[in-house]
Amino acid sequence: YQRRVMGNVRKFDMTVLASDALVAIAGFVELKEHLALLTVSKQFQEAITNEDIWKRHAIDFFEVSDKANSMSWKQVFFLRCNTLGGLQYIYRSIRRVWTRLENWLSVHSPEMHSSLMPGLTRQQISDFESTLGISLPSDWKCSYMIHNGQSHGHGLFGRYSFYDWIDNVHLLPLCSSRSNVMTAERIMGLLPTRNYLPLTHANVCHLVDLDNSSGEGVGAILQPAEGFLGSVCVAPSCLVMLQRYVEELERGEYDVMHGDINLYGRSFSSATVTDGIKIVCRSRFIPPQSNLHGTGRRTRRAGVGQSQYLFAYNVTITCVDPRMPPRRLRSRHWIITDADGNADEVRGPGVIGLYPIIEPGCAPFEYQSCCPLPTTSGTMQGSFEFVDVNQQTLDAIISPFPLQVPPHYTLLPNVSIPFAV
Repeated sequence: YQRRVMGNVRKFDMTVLASDALVAIAGFVELKEHLALLTVSKQFQEAITNEDIWKRHAIDFFEVSDKANSMSWKQVFFLRCNTLGGLQYIYRSIRRVWTRLENWLSVHSPEMHSSLMPGLTRQQISDFESTLGISLPSDWKCSYMIHNGQSHGHGLFGRYSFYDWIDNVHLLPLCSSRSNVMTAERIMGLLPTRNYLPLTHANVCHLVDLDNSSGEGVGAILQPAEGFLGSVCVAPSCLVMLQRYVEELERGEYDVMHGDINLYGRSFSSATVTDGIKIVCRSRFIPPQSNLHGTGRRTRRAGVGQSQYLFAYNVTITCVDPRMPPRRLRSRHWIITDADGNADEVRGPGVIGLYPIIEPGCAPFEYQSCCPLPTTSGTMQGSFEFVDVNQQTLDAIISPFPLQVPPHYTLLPNVSIPFAV
């Protein structure tokens, strides 16, 4: 071993180190460096056979905490590597994210946690690929080795609704857990091409790009736009999609209600209190109902030939002052501004045909609606007029909240996905 000190090369004899010291050094390095140490010296080769080092790797990569007495930890580790077909590094990254997601679900939505199905073997996934004549991206293979989708219940990737549109986003299994029969025929019926594979089940699926047909890379996750004309790339890969989602969950981006993850998040929101009435608004971009081509009909905010981006929003009204008199919501006033500064005012009675009474001790009143814009961002603000039993009125302020396509989304107006509906 050599090192350069003050311009001079000094040699260091590794053989003078005790075996315990060599084991300690090996214990601080990653597997790739660990294997490289085999070429450094005979002493390192002997140190690296230490069982504690291979047990650490087995736990780190595969979360294996026990083994058969007849096997060494080194044998366990390489047996798992062979089972994965060389995907151990990708598997480790996916496994770590899934562990965080499982831990979060076990606390916040145990029923959803219980809906996760056991993983598939590499052979089962290979059979699925052969049946369809496709090749899954490596990170999705590893993900399905951990969990083969969901069996029932609340959608793993959340839920949102407005009017009669409800999306409860389940992770699709590749195989039936009961009979181990491939669902390939069903999936082949959905997609007349072999360029994309449905990954989630909802009003409109998320799809994985299998051959870079979208130009966003193999493994990119897409959602079709309105009429399947154009698409939106929501993530470049399975790993990135899962990482972002877990980070959002861990920082409290979404509320959990009755076991469902409510996808109206805090990042695009506002909250204001006016004389005891608190109004919280949260918005969400809706790719499946957004026209990226500008081929639709003219609307109040988008003319013919203009693209139209649809944003849904959730409004929650709560009484936060126990001394406040009961008040009925009588009318609404919205100011909607697009990214070009064009403003549109909307006035009308009630909200979605309702005139809720807000008073101390009442449950929060919540409703959802939507707003189209000709630009990818804008704002909404306004007020609700309330009246009490003495006909005294109050204008409860709605602070500006953003209508915005998430910055990590990529709009692909020229990437249309053939879909059998």
